[in-house]
Amino acid sequence: MATRSKKKSNGLKILTGMKPFLHIAIWKLMYDNFKVSYDSFCEKDGTREDLRLKRTEAVKNLEKTDENTLSLISTVSKAIQIEVDKKETKYKEFFPEGNLKTATEGNKIDRILSLEQLLKGFENNKNYEFYAKYNQQLITAKAKLEEEYDIVNKVSQKEKEAINILKDEENKYDFAYRKVKHFVKDEVNPNEYPNFFDEW
Repeated sequence: MATRSKKKSNGLKILTGMKPFLHIAIWKLMYDNFKVSYDSFCEKDGTREDLRLKRTEAVKNLEKTDENTLSLISTVSKAIQIEVDKKETKYKEFFPEGNLKTATEGNKIDRILSLEQLLKGFENNKNYEFYAKYNQQLITAKAKLEEEYDIVNKVSQKEKEAINILKDEENKYDFAYRKVKHFVKDEVNPNEYPNFFDEW
């Protein structure tokens, strides 16, 4: 099974090989029909590749933001413990389970929910020093994490759609390639095959 890159290379070779024969009407017709399929396949593959790169970049950004968020949660936890003992019921206003496990070991959604809980705890405890120092940082961190999580989801969804469109286009292209290949084989001598195909 040829890779998409190889399929594009094969298509380009056959199109290049056909050019000297375009003065013949049937060759021109076959060339034009195949070129439409080739161009569409290349375009859809390019779109899918662009989205793959965007998703990779978005995931990288999300991971960096998540690391920064984890670091902030850890710092805030220490700041809270200076004023509120872990054994106090009040501590659970910030971390309901009494520890950082959900906030630090869960997935991105767990992290966002933990930040929500932490901010609720902050709202109910504005008189503490940590409120003034970290409340805005937590609000900003939560917004950034949500935004980048959303970007990753949207780009991933677009990439999935592009992959499905590409698969459909690739099937059409494969059919068009076989058709033009049979046409060329019927029209030229076997010693001319290398001008059109890498393998025959």
